[in-house]
Amino acid sequence: ENSFIYEFSCDSDGNLHIFESDNRNPEARKLMLLPRACLELPPLLREKFSHWYSDQFDCVVIRGSSYQNRCIRYVVSKKATYVVPVEINEDSTGKLHESLGDYHRFYLGRTFLTDSLASFEYNEFIHVTLDSTETVVRYELPRYRLSFQQTDQSVWSGEFK
Repeated sequence: ENSFIYEFSCDSDGNLHIFESDNRNPEARKLMLLPRACLELPPLLREKFSHWYSDQFDCVVIRGSSYQNRCIRYVVSKKATYVVPVEINEDSTGKLHESLGDYHRFYLGRTFLTDSLASFEYNEFIHVTLDSTETVVRYELPRYRLSFQQTDQSVWSGEFK
C-alpha cells in the first residue's frame, strides 16, 4: 500500500524540487528533498542517503536513498545531528522528534583517538558519536566495519573483545 504522494516542480532557474506527503497522517506537513551538497556531513552520510527537510519540525531527516528504504537513520536539527538506532524502524518524523534526546549525537571535532585512528582511516570517514548521557564516545569506521568505544577509563573494540 502506497501512502505517500510526491509532487515535482521546477523553479524559474530550472531546478527540480521534490516534495513528499504522507497520506497516513493528513496533519503532517510535506518534506522537501534536499540536494546532497547542501549539508556539512561526513561523506558516507552525504552520498549514501537521501536528505529531507521538515519545516514542521525545522530539521532534516536522513534515510535510505531508495523508496523501499524509508526508515530514518539520522535527524539533523539546529542543536545536533542525532543517530537513530537501527532497531527503530520509523519513517515518521513526528514520532522520532519526541525521542531525539535519547539518541546518540554526532560529535564534529577531533579527539586524541581520532588523531590516532587517522593513521588508519581518513578523518572524514571516522564517525564519532556521544551517547545520550555523554559518558561513552563511539568511533565508527564504516568502510572497515569497525567500531571503538571510549569512556574516561578505557577504550575497547566492538568487534574484538
